[in-house]
Amino acid sequence: MSAPTPVTPGAFSADDAVAQRKLLSRQERAERREARKKFFQRIPLTARGMGMLVAGVLSLALAGVLGRRELLAISLFLIALPLVSIATVYLGRRQISMQRTFTPHPITAGQTTRVSSRVIFPSTRGSALLVEEHLPASFGANPQFTAAPHDSTAFSYRLRPSQRGTHTVAPATAHFTDVLGLAKQRVTFGEPSALCVLPRTNETTSETSSGAQVGNDNAPTLRHSSPDMDDVMVREYRDGDPLRRIHWPASARHGELMVRQEVFSVRYHVAIMLDAARTTYGLDVMRTESSSAGAERSASELTVPRFDSEPGTTTVDFNRALELTATLVSQMQDNGVTVDVFDHSGTSLNEGLHSVRGYVSRSDDDSVTWILSELGLNEHPAAERNHNLPITENQTLMLITHRPTTEHAERLVRWFEQHRNVTVVMDTNAPARMVFENAGWTVTSEQNLPEEV
Repeated sequence: MSAPTPVTPGAFSADDAVAQRKLLSRQERAERREARKKFFQRIPLTARGMGMLVAGVLSLALAGVLGRRELLAISLFLIALPLVSIATVYLGRRQISMQRTFTPHPITAGQTTRVSSRVIFPSTRGSALLVEEHLPASFGANPQFTAAPHDSTAFSYRLRPSQRGTHTVAPATAHFTDVLGLAKQRVTFGEPSALCVLPRTNETTSETSSGAQVGNDNAPTLRHSSPDMDDVMVREYRDGDPLRRIHWPASARHGELMVRQEVFSVRYHVAIMLDAARTTYGLDVMRTESSSAGAERSASELTVPRFDSEPGTTTVDFNRALELTATLVSQMQDNGVTVDVFDHSGTSLNEGLHSVRGYVSRSDDDSVTWILSELGLNEHPAAERNHNLPITENQTLMLITHRPTTEHAERLVRWFEQHRNVTVVMDTNAPARMVFENAGWTVTSEQNLPEEV
């Protein structure tokens, strides 16, 4: 993104100067309106109570000028009544609670959930309450509803979040007033609720690196996930083995009689590495390399909400890569494939911490999806060659990345230089493609990634 052109005196036309002054004027008016709104919210009197107090002050002034004792008594009554209402509102003890549920929950990005809120206000006195739910800014306007005293009021509305993560639905606020409607009080009540939004999984008909073809209409077929499947399916011929069990193709290849195993049970293992480096997705990229490759472009930085924690950092491209990872993990697990998922620094994504659930057990098949929902970009470099991982050299490895720098790609190649079956899903126009191809890795285009996030 090019640097902005310096502004010199006389660079703007007269029309531009007028438009700029109008824009500043609108901004100043908006700031003043917001300041007035906050000021009146802090005043403990309603419009009715404020009017009564002003009338009492004017009556008191007139009583002093005219010397009428009756007017003095009226003015004192008009002044005292709002003050008594304020004391009644602020000193009164109220028990108000709220119950909030999401149906269904958790949801995937783009899915609709119904929020059911129930306000319990057991007070026998007071007027109806104006209750306001506080949603994240990206969800739109805050819903409001009225709750009656000495009753349980239910209210529901729908949400359709498009961003993965754990969104916080903050505690609600209620506006208390006295019986006469002269004083008011704004009270926050209830506990914050966590709305967990998992990354969406997309249908794909691509063939994964494990040889598992997944799709809507075709049953999954598992092919060679090891160097030679026949070597696993057969064993050497032993005296007493029936001739009908001799595996002739394997016998010809090995030069001795081989027979099929009586019990054949293979558990397929696939490792997926999701590259979560900031530089891979256009953040903090050195300008020299990006400009030389013609890949200089702006990468909008987005946030990943986390419950009661600092939000993470993501981009549109990283969300697409993460959704592809979630899709492959879900479909492979459904097909009986064991999937080990980790990031570029060697951190396992099969188990870890979640801002709501705490520790996610490795035995839970959904643990990867829960952790991916809050995963953000980081500045950690690729792991060193001797970093231990729960995968073997013969295990199929899939690297899901975007536009890694040449230095980052070289570190990944050195890390997995002993692996033979490595497939890289990336932007094939990136300069790092040659690094992976020179290492003998298979490079696949990003065309299998979903177009929309």
